[in-house]
Amino acid sequence: MKFLISAIAAIIFLCCAISASAQCNEPYCRPTTCFDTSGSGSAQSCTTPGAYPLLAVGGPPSPFVTTLTAGNTIVYSTSTSNSGDLTINVNSTGAIHVKKWSGSSVLAAGDIVANVPVLLVFDGTYWEITVIGNAPSGGSGSAPFNAMLAPSSVTPPVMSGFTYGSAGTLGYSCSNSANSGGAIWMTCDSGSSASNNVNFYYKTISAPTSSWSLTTGFVPVTGSGTYNSTGLFLRESSTGKILGIETSQGSSQLNMVIYLQQFTNYTTWVTNTQLYVSPIAAVVWMKLTYDGAGTYRVFVSPDGQDFLQLASFPATSYFTTAGDQAGFGFNINDPSSTVAMLMLQWSGI
Repeated sequence: MKFLISAIAAIIFLCCAISASAQCNEPYCRPTTCFDTSGSGSAQSCTTPGAYPLLAVGGPPSPFVTTLTAGNTIVYSTSTSNSGDLTINVNSTGAIHVKKWSGSSVLAAGDIVANVPVLLVFDGTYWEITVIGNAPSGGSGSAPFNAMLAPSSVTPPVMSGFTYGSAGTLGYSCSNSANSGGAIWMTCDSGSSASNNVNFYYKTISAPTSSWSLTTGFVPVTGSGTYNSTGLFLRESSTGKILGIETSQGSSQLNMVIYLQQFTNYTTWVTNTQLYVSPIAAVVWMKLTYDGAGTYRVFVSPDGQDFLQLASFPATSYFTTAGDQAGFGFNINDPSSTVAMLMLQWSGI
């Protein structure tokens, strides 16, 4: 009798175990580990251990997974914390961007910490960090215009990471200062040269081999009746060529125009292309992306959340290779006018 009871208990236990196993959909029940040692903060890669391949969704791999599908899951760790937007190439399946908050947000620097494992799930487009709860307000400072912004807080640039670029003795004396809300004021005094004079604060970026995405929001103060322009600038340090994605008031003073402006150097304008005309906005939201393979894309947004693509073009349309300096500032045409901008948002570079 004791033997019979033990046998029945064993059968019940085995059936429960099989049932529990059947309810555990691979690969969620036992995701494999994957570790990066590349040393890069923006483009990482890893290979899962041979005995623990990347598991297929819905069951054990047969054959092993060589193409990612939605639901693939790994426990990821790296030797290098991310520096911002990050791609990971798992088992040579391709470089995939990592996102957070249900794919809505690019990673901020330090979201993935060296030697701290995180669970990543492929959603069909991105590797997503699994998080719980509502997206945080985020940002290191609040803009003084929060009531007007869809993003309730912003991430102003940290100016210690920027370098000032100008035409030297022909240029203007520009400066920056943080206001009480954390945003950055940039202003320029009169210079000795007018009619196209680029002055900007820039960061060095890894071009042309790395992809990146820069999101900005700023308030332009360029003076009435002039064509002083405010916006983003890319510069190729080896050639001195500059590309501006600039806003200026139209001739009616009732609209805002966004141009692509091409320069041979800080003071020599080549040509421009009009991209967009809209009513004058309190805050100009822009996004500039580079795919790492030679293509730039320019986006604009009315609210800092939903972006419309305005243009896509090869880097060699403007540069010899690609810009390796990105920043914000002015193209000054009229030194008699007030030139200023309030930089609210700078994220991605």
